[in-house]
Amino acid sequence: MRSPRADARPLVLTHGWPSSVIEPLEVADALANPAEPGAAAFHVVAPALPGFGPSGRPSTTGWSVDRTADAWAVLMSRLGYGHFVAAGGDWGGRVTTALGARYPDRVEALHTFTPYVEVPPEDGELSERELAGLAETRAFWELGGEVPGCYVAELRSAFAAMLH
Repeated sequence: MRSPRADARPLVLTHGWPSSVIEPLEVADALANPAEPGAAAFHVVAPALPGFGPSGRPSTTGWSVDRTADAWAVLMSRLGYGHFVAAGGDWGGRVTTALGARYPDRVEALHTFTPYVEVPPEDGELSERELAGLAETRAFWELGGEVPGCYVAELRSAFAAMLH
């Protein structure tokens, strides 16, 4: 779903299991057309994971997380998006993480609802931004994932913070 806003950023939003593209589509309009004039807007791309929902069964085997991330990168290129942000949860979070790891020059920011990476040690040379992100992650874990606010507002806020 393309946003009418000139400042909108491309977002690839990947669903998890056992869900389908129905879940990302439920929030696509709110992300593309935010009610608040100053809120971040996104061109939402919500592909179906291979073998899930409307995507049908793949004709070949080997659709790993990395291969799916590679397919998403090709998809975003074909749509004309050289750079983009990515979000996802569950299996979509794994694909999102792989996108960031495999295409760091193209993925401007990513947000997963289920992080699959180790938190870096605090005794290293972390920037202020990294330390703030680490503190936010720890706070999220301490709250048990119960962060106030709705999903769309939280996603928009997370990307806005990462991109500024």
